[in-house]
Amino acid sequence: MDTLSLPKLKNYQLQSVTEDTISICNDLTLLEDPLAKISEKLDLFKGGMTKQQASVENKKELDTSRDTLTASFIKAVHSEKHYPYVTIEARNTMETLLIAVDAYANKITRLNYGEESTAIDNLILDLKKIDFTYISDSGLERWIPLIERSNSNFKIASRRYFAQNPGAAVKSSSQIAPELMDSLEGLYSMIYAHLKISPNKELKKAYYELQFLLDTYR
Repeated sequence: MDTLSLPKLKNYQLQSVTEDTISICNDLTLLEDPLAKISEKLDLFKGGMTKQQASVENKKELDTSRDTLTASFIKAVHSEKHYPYVTIEARNTMETLLIAVDAYANKITRLNYGEESTAIDNLILDLKKIDFTYISDSGLERWIPLIERSNSNFKIASRRYFAQNPGAAVKSSSQIAPELMDSLEGLYSMIYAHLKISPNKELKKAYYELQFLLDTYR
């Protein structure tokens, strides 16, 4: 008989193992205290997964929208640079526009959420400093309010989400997982220690059921 130990688990597997562990041990009064702690950690863990999922689903849609608009604008600018503008003013405007866009072009959509929001804000500020009068027929200026609005929508949704779910900004399921795993390991060690001292039928039955459970994830 060896000490039980957790295998490497994904978050959804950790939830299943925890729930099955509680079910196996639930009738053992000897384990009431550690099981109560595990149940508490599990509730926090599941709440973290729900918040993460809601956040990811909501943000992904809004982030995709602003990514699409920003990337399309950058491509449009690079296509427009090949247009044979006659006046020096138009050519200078395009050169200034290209410099502004290229400062962000290769990285802006690969940044994390917060960094991308700031980068788009800075890009918009740079674009608003440019006089599009001499290249007005290009239609490039019409992209600016679209990008600005999509970025604003993303930031508003983020603030609203965390205002409604303050705990989501504190701990995610990934942050809670180590605490939950420690609690489970503590329970398994407790079961092993009691069996070494004074084995009983119900505890031994739980041990072997847990051993089978954990082995299925190895």
